[in-house]
Amino acid sequence: MTHERDRFSLIGHAAMPFMSPLTEAELTRLLDAAALSPGDRVLDVGGGRGDLAALVAGRFGASVVSVDRSPAACERARARTAGLDVAV
Repeated sequence: MTHERDRFSLIGHAAMPFMSPLTEAELTRLLDAAALSPGDRVLDVGGGRGDLAALVAGRFGASVVSVDRSPAACERARARTAGLDVAV
């Protein structure tokens, strides 16, 4: 049952850039306010597909650990963050 729920969540949130109702511009403004710098460490709990982790690592140079309970989401996150300083 959990596997189906995870799959449906990925499908249902597919059109949302960050599996969140916040837009990329809104998230970027929040992250800019956090004053992240290269070398900072960030924990992304409920990281889903790794979209936020990829943004943080790519834009700010921070090291990110992304955690999600869904194996399907983690698999997708590993693929999306390949080459970035992100551990899933």
